[in-house]
Order: sequence, then C-alpha cells, then structure tokens
Amino acid sequence: VPFIGPVPGLAGQYVMAGFNGHGTFDSWRYLPVLTGIFGCAPGLAKMMTGGTWADTSMPECFQITADRIDKLKA
Repeated sequence: VPFIGPVPGLAGQYVMAGFNGHGTFDSWRYLPVLTGIFGCAPGLAKMMTGGTWADTSMPECFQITADRIDKLKA
C-alpha cells in the first residue's frame, strides 16, 4: 500500500512512494501501477497547496501516519 502525503514530524516534506512494480513499463501488466501513480498525484498536489486528505479522492489507507511508519520500524 503506498505512502502518500505530508511526512509526520517534517514540516513541508511530502512523499508519494510505495507503488510496487518490477522491471520496465513495457507491458499492459504495469498499467495498474501507472494508474495509481498518476491518479494520486493530483491529490498530493492538493495537500501541498493547503488542502486536506478529505479534499483528495485517495483511500485513507494510503495516508502516511506516524503509526504506519512505526510499524515499518518494528
């Protein structure tokens, strides 16, 4: 599941990462990865210009939270 949004504890830092895909984009198999990346970029731009997560159309499970980061460290 991607990590998208402002990074907790780092003011002004935003991230959009975790779209898994291997190799080059030479096949229709990679279309879901590209769709996810390009579909989330407008939502991230909204947040970077003062919007909130609620202003985006992204699922809440994509949102970066301190809890999700802590789970990665465990």
